Amino acid sequence: MTPLDTDFPAPWETFPEIPCGSIHWRMGPGEDVMLEWWRSVKRLTAEERRAWHQRHTPPPEWAEWVQRGFTRIEERGT
Repeated sequence: MTPLDTDFPAPWETFPEIPCGSIHWRMGPGEDVMLEWWRSVKRLTAEERRAWHQRHTPPPEWAEWVQRGFTRIEERGT
């Protein structure tokens, strides 16, 4: 992967005013951002995910959600 492929914005950076868990992330522009973010994160290696996470540390309200997603990828690959 190129550096551009491994450094993409986090949902909370794209729409910082929208809280984690909002319906915004399940429809419309927020859903598009979330789907693209999920596809991008799944393509990263474990090392690339750790580096991405250091560059895009989630705010406290997103931290548990991100950790669950990363754990799911590591355990199931999805």
